[in-house]
Amino acid sequence: MSARRRSALGWSPSARALAYTISSSVGFSENGVTGSIDPVASITGSTVCLTLAATCSSSVLQDWLLVSVTVTAGSVDRIGFSLPASPAIPVVGVGHYSDPDETPTGGSISPSTVALFSYDYPYISGSDLNLDAGETSDRLFATFALGALPGPGWPALSIPPGTVSFMISKAGGTLLTSVTGTVVLVPEPGTLLLIGGGLLGLGLAGRRRR
Repeated sequence: MSARRRSALGWSPSARALAYTISSSVGFSENGVTGSIDPVASITGSTVCLTLAATCSSSVLQDWLLVSVTVTAGSVDRIGFSLPASPAIPVVGVGHYSDPDETPTGGSISPSTVALFSYDYPYISGSDLNLDAGETSDRLFATFALGALPGPGWPALSIPPGTVSFMISKAGGTLLTSVTGTVVLVPEPGTLLLIGGGLLGLGLAGRRRR
């Protein structure tokens, strides 16, 4: 069993916050838009919380799931990802790292198990806030309650290991759904987020707007 231990009342107070990503890149291609969802190898740097409440402000008290997205043709204005619906694991926060420049203009959790990232304000035509060909998103993350994503080796839930589903869309309709990637721990010592909680504590004052 992993370092996490489960009691009859849930995860013990000694449960450690962990950061997860996907094991390898997942490609998408539809309606002239192609690209990939990519694993994250580093969690260093400061973050911006995109949810109205500061529900992604603690690296020690929450689990994290991170990816980035690269577009090779066309453009997208919405990126979303979610864990399997059964058993349901609600998202409690969404956000991104503060650099590079290709960052979302907004974010939401709708429904509660889906983290959505917007690169364009809704219903504004002609704006150039999309994630375009040749651009890679910032590192996007969803946060979960501490212990919601059990450590490796715990067999009761389907993750991890397991899958995460991705949704990529652009103005006018959904490009693709049910593209999946395998969930794994971020492959670096910083995965154990007990140290350096301050690195995730910057820029968390509500929804970021341009």
